[in-house]
Amino acid sequence: MVCDFYIKSTGKSDVYPTTFADLPLPSDSDISRLMVARGLRLNCLTRPYADLWTRLHTDALSHDAPTKPDPRAGSYAHLTSAWTWDTPLRTPFERRQALVELDALAALSLNMTLDELLLIYRVQFPVLQQYERETFYDQRGKIVFTVNRGLSGVGLTRPQWEEIRHAQAGDPLPDWAADQQGAFVAPFDSCDREADMAQAYEAFRARMESAQ
Repeated sequence: MVCDFYIKSTGKSDVYPTTFADLPLPSDSDISRLMVARGLRLNCLTRPYADLWTRLHTDALSHDAPTKPDPRAGSYAHLTSAWTWDTPLRTPFERRQALVELDALAALSLNMTLDELLLIYRVQFPVLQQYERETFYDQRGKIVFTVNRGLSGVGLTRPQWEEIRHAQAGDPLPDWAADQQGAFVAPFDSCDREADMAQAYEAFRARMESAQ
C-alpha cells in the first residue's frame, strides 16, 4: 500500500522499470526477513515454486507468527524447507492478514509513524475501505459475502447473504449455503483494516525493539 501510494503521488499514467527502481527497499534485515516470509507464502501457491521456496527458506520461518490472535490468520510453526500444499496461505482471511502485515512492515522499514500509515489508507484508498467494510468471513476464513469487484462470483449473492448474515454458531443454514465448497460456518464477521494495521505495526515494532 505504501508503494502504491508513492506511485499514485507521482501522477504518472504509465509505469516503467525506472519507476520500480525508485521504490525503496527495506535495509533492516529483520524486516526484510519478515516481508520475504509473507511474500513467499502469498506467491508460492503451486509446486513449480518449490525451488524458490527452498532456496529462500530459513529456520526462522517456523518461529514467525501472525500478529492477529485469530486462528483463521494461519500458522508458521509447520513450515519446513520442503514445499507442501500447506506451505502457502490459501484462505482469504489469512491472505488478507499477510497483506496487512506487509503494509505495516513497509511503513516500519521507511520509518513512517503509525498515524502516517493510517492517513495514507484513509485518504488514498476509499475503494479498499468499502471492500473491507463489506467483506465478511466465516469461521474457516472463507469469504461469505463481498462487494469486491475483483472477486466476482465469490461468496453468496446479496439476497442470500441477508438471509443468513445473523446466523450464530450451530444454526442450521439453507442448503445453498451448506453446499458452498464444504459449507460456510457461522458466525460471520468482517475485519477492521485500521485496527489490524495498528496491531501489526505495534507488534512488529515490539519485536524489533526486543531483538536489539
